[in-house]
Amino acid sequence: MSSKEKNTLIHEWGSELEEINSQTKNSCKKFYYKYSSIKFYTSMWVIDKKSGMREQVDVGDNVMISGFSQHPGYYIAKIIAFFDLNEKDLDSNRRCSVEWFYLPDEIPKSKLQLSIQRKNEVIVDLRHSYDVIDANSVLGVCHVTKLAPNQNFPDYDPDFLGIFFFNKGFDGKKIIQINMNEDDSPLPKKRHQPAPSSRSSPKKKVAPPPKRQAKKPRKTAPKAAAAPKLPEPEDAMPKSKKKRNGDTPKQLLKAAR
Repeated sequence: MSSKEKNTLIHEWGSELEEINSQTKNSCKKFYYKYSSIKFYTSMWVIDKKSGMREQVDVGDNVMISGFSQHPGYYIAKIIAFFDLNEKDLDSNRRCSVEWFYLPDEIPKSKLQLSIQRKNEVIVDLRHSYDVIDANSVLGVCHVTKLAPNQNFPDYDPDFLGIFFFNKGFDGKKIIQINMNEDDSPLPKKRHQPAPSSRSSPKKKVAPPPKRQAKKPRKTAPKAAAAPKLPEPEDAMPKSKKKRNGDTPKQLLKAAR
């Protein structure tokens, strides 16, 4: 699609966005705080004047953006937010905030580091910076697919202009491969320690349960031995056998003698 085709398109807002999240605000901070009458939308309709065909573009879609006189052609971007400034003094109030994809010819050759440049290849912006552009420059939806590790680039088909693929990113300084296998990744690998086998790991010794001690019989105090009975001389003891008060066995024995 060229900039000439842009003049054959009409743009209309879809439904208004009810809840505005932080990402939507951050993608257009200057406009959000400057224009009090700003309104956000969930989608936009792109209508072809000639054919009357209507295409709905939603927030989050990847789209083709029309170039301009100095840079004809198209650009690839992801829609982050649609909004209208609602200002009478402006020629166009429709705006959208986007995250860009790079076409290979947009990156300086000194930083490109690509041996082959494909017409259906794009490079994702790893900085995830936002840019606000005229929403009337949206040409329509395109499809951008991330390739799996070791997946070859599909052949370019001029009949399917809006289909792109990527497996690299640009961080502002260099090109980075972003779909590597874990074994090929430049990131430090996590070392997986094998679980100890039953042969190598010593078994823990479990202490046997304590033995129950037999209950010892309670020690009881021995009964006091009864005082030996002294023989009673028949001629010394009275017949009544009554002890005198205070007499001990020894005294009684002495008296008997």
